[in-house]
Amino acid sequence: MENKKAATPTPERNRLENRDHNTASHTQSQSREHLNSFTQRAVILKHLQIHGTLTTLEARNQLFIMHPAARIQELREHGKKIITVRVDRIAKYLLSADEVAND
Repeated sequence: MENKKAATPTPERNRLENRDHNTASHTQSQSREHLNSFTQRAVILKHLQIHGTLTTLEARNQLFIMHPAARIQELREHGKKIITVRVDRIAKYLLSADEVAND
């Protein structure tokens, strides 16, 4: 009976064995993050269209969007005109009159 010793794991061997697994996980993570950001932007925009305003605290507590400032910035980058007003260090977001008229 032949006694074979298992190959000792090396950083290179581990990297090669885990490459496909890590790539798949990274791609899935990016997809979830992209959809999540897309969905969050849509939720914020819909809330602004219906209610007129949204504060950071409302976004976090009611819409479960933990970093609304990032989503607002992305909406602006997509051409949405959103105004920010600071009230006691809390951001309050409003759609501009131009944006409301276009809807």
